Amino acid sequence: MSYVTNVIVVVGAGDEVNADALNGRIDEFHDLRGRPGLSQVDGYAGGYKPIECSVYMCAYNYIDSKKLIEAFTSIDWFCPESAQLMIKDQNDFRFSVAASDIAASHLNQP
Repeated sequence: MSYVTNVIVVVGAGDEVNADALNGRIDEFHDLRGRPGLSQVDGYAGGYKPIECSVYMCAYNYIDSKKLIEAFTSIDWFCPESAQLMIKDQNDFRFSVAASDIAASHLNQP
């Protein structure tokens, strides 16, 4: 059995190092069994111009979404207005979006 949580993190220029720090915080409470966590994927965007943000993705099995949001909000983002966390649990139809400056409000939801 599995319960997959799809995660997308979008950050502005200069926050790539903080996205790596987020991976470290996630490692503290979620075992990936030696597999990589959030992986940068913006290099795969189409078009003839480079995408103007950094995009990271991962599919986690049985991750604690509240702890994920806590880890995300604990990062001192260089450009917090650009940092977004998108979460889609296995049974959800769409992603929910939490910007770093408002993600803390999601922690109080059941």
